[in-house]
Amino acid sequence: MSKKSRKKEREEAVRREVARREALRRERCPLDFEAFLSLVEFVAERIEQSGHQSGKLDHVLAWAQAASTEAGQLLEFLSGERIEDDWSLVVEADPYVLFGARDGRHAWMPIDAETLQELLDDLDEHLESVGCDHTQRFARRWLARRGLPVGATCMALLAKGGGCDCEIALNVELESIFAAARPD
Repeated sequence: MSKKSRKKEREEAVRREVARREALRRERCPLDFEAFLSLVEFVAERIEQSGHQSGKLDHVLAWAQAASTEAGQLLEFLSGERIEDDWSLVVEADPYVLFGARDGRHAWMPIDAETLQELLDDLDEHLESVGCDHTQRFARRWLARRGLPVGATCMALLAKGGGCDCEIALNVELESIFAAARPD
């Protein structure tokens, strides 16, 4: 067997294992993909508005109550995924990773690829002329001026390594989020 065919065989084995794990998550999770995405976006906005407490799932519980969802099953699932608090839900529990890529996306991002590229281009201009103050100041202003979801988008950017404007410009890559942006 050639090196090339062994590599293809390993890649296929990895794809099968990823698909198996995604199927297990879907079976264990009391929510479907859309509800889980709604949960993540709700918690992201709540963290933006009122913060969070380490080790607490207060915003998750608020979402469960508002969505009339059985909290016990949800908490058990999150515990099994090592989600310990609201923050870790938003930063580590990407619905597109937990349940698999879909709709041209590999990762959670509340804005589309074109809009994200425009944001990155704008950040490049600002950072070149003004520099970074180690906040998401320019990104937040840019999103707010366009009426886009500031809290959820900034949390999604943070989850991709964008804790401040310069980190967004350096670490957030369209190719890791959007399938169409991936080179062939």
